Amino acid sequence: MNKERRGKEVAGLEGRVLVDGFKYADKQVEAFFLSHFHGDHYDGLSENFDGPGRIYCTKTTGDLVVQELKVRKELVVCYEYGESAHVCGAKVTFLDANHCPGAALLLFELEDGTVHLHTGDMRYDKKMKEYPELVCRRGLIDRVYLDTTYCHPKHVFPGQDKSIDIIASDQEAIDGAQENRDGDDPSRRLVLLSAYKIGKERVICEVARRAKAKVYVDEAKMRVMRCLRMSEEDLSVFTCNMRESQIHICRMGFAGDIWPFFRPNFVNIERYIKDNDLPFTSCMAFIPTGWADSSNYNKKNSLQFKGNFSVKCVPYSEHSNYNELVEFVEFLRPRNVFPTVFTDEKVRRGGGIACWFSLYLLRHAGQ
Repeated sequence: MNKERRGKEVAGLEGRVLVDGFKYADKQVEAFFLSHFHGDHYDGLSENFDGPGRIYCTKTTGDLVVQELKVRKELVVCYEYGESAHVCGAKVTFLDANHCPGAALLLFELEDGTVHLHTGDMRYDKKMKEYPELVCRRGLIDRVYLDTTYCHPKHVFPGQDKSIDIIASDQEAIDGAQENRDGDDPSRRLVLLSAYKIGKERVICEVARRAKAKVYVDEAKMRVMRCLRMSEEDLSVFTCNMRESQIHICRMGFAGDIWPFFRPNFVNIERYIKDNDLPFTSCMAFIPTGWADSSNYNKKNSLQFKGNFSVKCVPYSEHSNYNELVEFVEFLRPRNVFPTVFTDEKVRRGGGIACWFSLYLLRHAGQ
């Protein structure tokens, strides 16, 4: 396997198939699989893509590739969850990865009977134990290419529903029922929610539902939202008129940085209100991220104030935490785990990521 393509190639299909590996493309590649529409996974893909290998992905991801990257439609082959592509003699089934809209687990079944699972990016959910495609292959998967973004015992952030509740139930910030600590009119309080180009939709929609309010997004974000196959009810809460809502979506990193430690950006918030001539006199910004609890400093300083402005770092992630990864691997009982994200240099050098799952691999070997 080409070392530069680690985690991008699938054993048994080397040189012929790439997963999220467009920057390693060459004319010998017969099929490109795109697990989801996040920049670090479609890196290298642009309107200049001309194959000859086709791009295989879910319908939502394919719509975004064509709309946002201007890739020719005839080069993109789309599937629904549960459907399978047949390429290079392999059957590849798309399963819901519970990451962002359109994100897929890719189940590869090769001609020789070998089975591999590539998770792309995923947030494990117990419902995955009910996927029939996985249930019937427990103990039979040769290799799991696993999203190990938060594969360290220190990453134990809560489930998504609990994290969403933390944000959505913050009555002071959302429904304006209480005056803020300096007595300002709640109707003049801005709520900022940080989000990626695609992702965090569950948080946004639940906040809007509980607040019974519209949510402002810019034209670019609205264009993306229309590709996500959201219900008309959910889509109706969004507006491109920033004066129509107190709840605004901003890009991740706008209200503060998380790495190497949490640092709120009050300058950006103040400038946003001033430059857009908005009527708000106070603001509460939320940054939902899995890195919120990654250090003692972040935990102790998750809420910071400056005058009438505050920024709150909330533990929310669309990647699996450590315990969820262990539960997923224990359920699958594969022969091997291949980490696709090396979260810690010392751990990577020592082979620690794969070693953390060895107990569940050995159980299979001993049966």
